[in-house]
Amino acid sequence: MSPFLFNVYVDELIESCISGFGCYIGESFLGCIMYADDLLLLSPSLSGIQDVTDLCSEYAKVHCLVYNVKKTCCAVIGKQRPVNAQLFLEQQVVT
Repeated sequence: MSPFLFNVYVDELIESCISGFGCYIGESFLGCIMYADDLLLLSPSLSGIQDVTDLCSEYAKVHCLVYNVKKTCCAVIGKQRPVNAQLFLEQQVVT
């Protein structure tokens, strides 16, 4: 029953992450992928990923969730790489 209740608890977060954020992979639009308590956020731009990360931070404050920034990472896929770009989660730099 616990996994089901967790899914109900974070459903609003997932809905928020996919409305207006995300990117196309083939013909599918994806904003986030969640498995158990792991969350993968997708965006075609650094500003987009920062926006959805900020949205997740606000959700966490309201719903008493805590993100482990030390276990959080960011990866860039593709030819264009931002120079000196930083991503922040709860006022901490994500490496």
